[in-house]
Amino acid sequence: MRSILVLFVVFGFFDLCNPHLISVYWGQDSAGGISLTFEKELLEYCKNFHYDIITIAFVDIFFDRNNKDNVLGINLSNHCNTSYEGYPDLLECPQIAEHIKECQKVGKKVVVSLGGASGLYGFNSADEAQDFAKTVWNLFLGGSSTVRPFKSAVLDGVDLDIEASSPLYYTTFVQAIRLLMSNDITKKYLITGAPQCPFPDYYLGPSKDTVLYDIGEEFDYLYVQFYNNYCCLGNENEFIAALKKWFNFSNETKTAHGKGPSIFVGLPSHPRASGGPEDYQTPEKVQAIYETIKSNKELGGFMLWDASFDSNNLIENQYYSALLYKFILKQN
Repeated sequence: MRSILVLFVVFGFFDLCNPHLISVYWGQDSAGGISLTFEKELLEYCKNFHYDIITIAFVDIFFDRNNKDNVLGINLSNHCNTSYEGYPDLLECPQIAEHIKECQKVGKKVVVSLGGASGLYGFNSADEAQDFAKTVWNLFLGGSSTVRPFKSAVLDGVDLDIEASSPLYYTTFVQAIRLLMSNDITKKYLITGAPQCPFPDYYLGPSKDTVLYDIGEEFDYLYVQFYNNYCCLGNENEFIAALKKWFNFSNETKTAHGKGPSIFVGLPSHPRASGGPEDYQTPEKVQAIYETIKSNKELGGFMLWDASFDSNNLIENQYYSALLYKFILKQN
């Protein structure tokens, strides 16, 4: 309890003009593979769940040798099983495309995540990173291509969930994709990242020669994964110490550049959504932690892994995310 009070004092005053958000990952149907019910379609989560940002996961192969011209590969579990001719690993998903548009109509942001816990991704050179930025722009964002996975739907940004391979050249990728985004005057795009909670993260940083060290100001949100690590929410002292470091990084970045990432506390949305029992916390316990950190102006909200687990976690007839929404995020 003492450490929670210290955290409250250190992190300052709450900004009533800066409401906190809920972000969620969708697309992997993580719960469906372990005897729970399958992940719902994207539109169901947009209409009936309290999410502000939905991250479609994952583009897990950056340069896929099975596809013509080594174009990227996508894995969406059981959600889409059709692909373009000549591109067996590049999905063609018209229904998801329509769902994206409907989600955006009701005010949800929908982005695509690059990487994941497993996959074949990374860059061998700056040229590869620049080329990949153009590919992502043309296939998912404001560019054009005859093989867009989500057809005419224009996503709201990209997420970097980098947990493997090399940390090199992501600075080049982010610079290139941000330049393309900034040249589109019709839409504001997001760049997000999902580092592990130990600070700094090995792949994203901020440590020398990583993207957060080089250009952390180009990120809008960081979905810090406070699970599957010693700094999980259940290990209160380590959680507080790590969160303070991420908050300090955010504050220093914004102070130096006038912009920078807000920090989201990443949580498993079900007891089986992570590697250990200490990772998952009940909404009431999360609320108690939230009360001690909500005053920090660098807090962006909460990220959940993932939508499939959330829709399998009914507590008194309410989903886990609905209780976060009711008890925490919208009760400021």
